[in-house]
Amino acid sequence: MLRFRSSLASARWLAEGAGALAICRGNAHLCEQQRSIKLFEIFSKEKTEARKAKLREDLQRGYFDDFKELRETEGRVFPPDSHSLLARDAVSLPELPVVLPDGSKTTFPSQLQGFAGGMLCVAFREGADSMLQPWGEAFAAEFAGSESLRWFQLSLIESAVMRMWPFSSLITKAPRKYTWSTEDAPPAALQPEYLFHFGEAQELKKALNMKNQLTGYTYLLDAQGRVRWRASGAPQAGELEVLRQVARQLFVHDSRLEHSC
Repeated sequence: MLRFRSSLASARWLAEGAGALAICRGNAHLCEQQRSIKLFEIFSKEKTEARKAKLREDLQRGYFDDFKELRETEGRVFPPDSHSLLARDAVSLPELPVVLPDGSKTTFPSQLQGFAGGMLCVAFREGADSMLQPWGEAFAAEFAGSESLRWFQLSLIESAVMRMWPFSSLITKAPRKYTWSTEDAPPAALQPEYLFHFGEAQELKKALNMKNQLTGYTYLLDAQGRVRWRASGAPQAGELEVLRQVARQLFVHDSRLEHSC
C-alpha cells in the first residue's frame, strides 16, 4: 500500500510537471514577449537617463568653458580685423528668421536690400551689451545722418524656456530706448534696430565663428549681407579708429567706385 501511494505521488508530480511544461511551451511566445518588454523598459529608461545626464554635462561644460575663456581673453574670441575683406573672400550670412519688436516676422539679412550695408551686433546674453555698445556708438556717430546705412542689434535666444510664450512676447515687446554712454547722442546719429531670433542658430554661429555665447560679436555687412569686417568682445585702445577707417573705406570709397562703374 505504501509502495502504491509512493507511485501515485510520483505519477501526480510527473503529471503536474508535464502540465506545467505544456503550459510553458504553449505560452513560450508570450513569455518571450514579456521578457523583451521588461528588458526594453529597463534599457530604454537607462538610455533616457544617460541621455539626460549627457545633456546636463554638455550644458554645464559648455557654460564653464565659455566663462573660463571669457575671463582669459576678456571676450575676444578673435581680434578685430585690421582691414576689410574683399567681397570674393567674404562669408555670406545665411538667411535667419527674426522677430521685430512689434511682433512681426521677417528674415535677416534681407533687410539690407536697398541699403549700402550696416553694422550687426550679436549677443546671446544681456551681459554682452556693454561690450557691443562702444562699437555701435562709434559707427552710429561716424555715419550720423546717413540714410543708406543701418545699425542692427540681434539677440539670439536659444533657451527652450525663453522662446516659449509668454516669455518670448515679453522679450520682444519690452520698452526699448537706447541710452548712450555719453551724456548726449551725436545729432542725427543712427539708432539701433532690434532683432530677435528664437531657436537654434547653428548655421549662423558656424558661419560667423561665434563659439562663445557669453561675449558679443560685431560685424560690418555690405548690401549683399556679406561679412566684410568683424570683431569680438569690447574694443581696446585704437581699435575704434580702425573700425571708422574700415567703415569709411567700405561704405564711402567702395560705394563711389560702384557708382562710377
